[in-house]
Amino acid sequence: MADYNFNDSGTGARSRESRDRLVPIAGAIVGVIAIVVGLYWWYGRQETPGSEPVATESAPQEVSPPQEVAPARDIELPPLDQSDTVVRLLVGALSSHPGFASWLMTDRLVRRFVVTVENVADGSNPAQHLPFMRPGQRFAIAGAAGALRIDPRSYARYDGAAAIVDSIDVQGAARLYRQLEPVITEAYGELGHPEGGFDEALERAIHRLLQTPAVERQPVAVDARSIFFEFRDPELERLAPVQKQFMGMGPRNMRIVQGKLRDLAAALGLARERLPPPAVVR
Repeated sequence: MADYNFNDSGTGARSRESRDRLVPIAGAIVGVIAIVVGLYWWYGRQETPGSEPVATESAPQEVSPPQEVAPARDIELPPLDQSDTVVRLLVGALSSHPGFASWLMTDRLVRRFVVTVENVADGSNPAQHLPFMRPGQRFAIAGAAGALRIDPRSYARYDGAAAIVDSIDVQGAARLYRQLEPVITEAYGELGHPEGGFDEALERAIHRLLQTPAVERQPVAVDARSIFFEFRDPELERLAPVQKQFMGMGPRNMRIVQGKLRDLAAALGLARERLPPPAVVR
């Protein structure tokens, strides 16, 4: 079995050096989502996790009023450069999953979160910011040349990550987001957005991931290149790089993550009618 990266450039092969320093994107995406999910601490929203996806053309879902998030207690925030310890403690209380703590054992948490969300919002590959998300097993394809397909067993590499995302206390994450908003805004300003606007970037990131179709039709055909592979279906291959990598989690794990994202949207007061309807390829 060989490891392949999704083609995220559309312009051909990368150098070996570039390939070797990239994290397998699907794992990075889980981090992004987990992060977006509030996993990294701060954004919460609420709905029903794991809701069953339906075709994109389906009728609009019933709209429910957003749930109120309880006011957050004021906390004294340290400067952005010294915020890791406080953030790690606060975020660590959002899940009792044994694997959750390992996701927080890195540095520059606020800045890492902010740039990851911006990458996802723009459709870019955020892998370089999430090295801790590297899966323990190799990506696998099956079949002979000209008839290659994703080995469904590869999706299991992200079962644990999806379970961690699903364990997050969304309402608690929402309250933390409000508390940590000053340092998030500061970190976003460092990226060239002194006027703020991170809420809009977060919403675009959530939309980007919710618009990604869960491919129930198996097997998924691919064409292998030297250091990546392409989806044979042109509609799938035209998706943004981050979406193609997200699909590497497999339909079951995608539904878990997307359900949690809808939870986040509701908890933060984002109207459900503004969210993309679930999409699936059967």
